[in-house]
Amino acid sequence: MELWLNPFRVIFYLLNISIISLSIYLFFSSSGIKQNNTIKKQIITMENKNRELEKNIENMDNRVNWFKELAEFQKYVIHKEKGYLAPDEILVIFE
Repeated sequence: MELWLNPFRVIFYLLNISIISLSIYLFFSSSGIKQNNTIKKQIITMENKNRELEKNIENMDNRVNWFKELAEFQKYVIHKEKGYLAPDEILVIFE
C-alpha cells in the first residue's frame, strides 16, 4: 500500500497513461497521423499537376504569340492542324 501512495509514482503512472492514450488517439482518430500523410501525398500530386498545367499554359502562350507574329507558323497551323490547302497546292492520296 505504501508504494501506491507515493506521489511520484502516481504522477509517473498518470503521465504514462496519458502518453499512451494520446498516441492511440493520434493513430486512430480521423485527424490522426495516417490522415495527415494521405493529405500530404494529395498535396504533392496536386502540386505536380499544377506544374504540368503551368507548362501547358506557357506552351499555349508561346503558340499564340508565334501564331500572331510568324507567318510560317500560321501556315503550319492552317495546313497541318486544320487540313486546309492553298490554291496552288495539290493533294495526292496514295492507297
